[in-house]
Amino acid sequence: MANPWVAPLRRRSASVTLLASLLLPPLQALAQEGEEPGAAAGQSEYAISDSGWKSHRFYIGGFGGQMNGGTSLGLTENVFFRTEFNTGDDTLWGGRVGWVFAPRFELELELGRSSPGLVATLTDLQGQNKTEVEFADLRITYLMAVVNYSMIERGRRLVPYLSLGIGTVRADSDDEKIVRARKPGIIFGGGLRIRVIEALALRADVRGMRSGFGAKQQDVDDLPGVFVGDYNASHLLWSFGLDIRF
Repeated sequence: MANPWVAPLRRRSASVTLLASLLLPPLQALAQEGEEPGAAAGQSEYAISDSGWKSHRFYIGGFGGQMNGGTSLGLTENVFFRTEFNTGDDTLWGGRVGWVFAPRFELELELGRSSPGLVATLTDLQGQNKTEVEFADLRITYLMAVVNYSMIERGRRLVPYLSLGIGTVRADSDDEKIVRARKPGIIFGGGLRIRVIEALALRADVRGMRSGFGAKQQDVDDLPGVFVGDYNASHLLWSFGLDIRF
């Protein structure tokens, strides 16, 4: 005896199959039209490999952080004292503009400024009896042309990169002991870029900077017999910033 429910179910199943076969091709075509070429659904061209490197090729941004000294600028000695000069620590701030010129390379112009000051550490000739003296105020302004190399595809949300740049570093002071001068400098290090949206990215950078400045011979009560001259200064720069891309 035939089941009275079988025939209606078969007819309903056949109708659903027919409807799906009619609607599926147009829906697939619409989905393919909505995708970027070479991109998966829900992803932009910029987010796939290096294929979208030409999107948002220019950017402008600002940053803030810290400039740390700690590397000896030089060592001077006289009959009584040994004097070591070091830069201090201070807030770092600045801005940058950039241009993406290749799939994983970008060139940026960075301007930064800090006032770390100059500290003299006095010891006897045996390196004992250490005394630190604030020698002079010192302001450092740098302008660097920096090349960043993205270590993975730029379209990823988190992109580590390496940095190397050259430029000029200006040292100045209200103190007459410091020679105001512009000298060549280099900057090197790396960072991490965090893409928030297509046109907005957060950055964290850690860099070293090498530059120089000059100081005059000066009779100072706290630093008897100190002779100073030209010194190379090393700094550690770390900062957090924001880039707007267009």
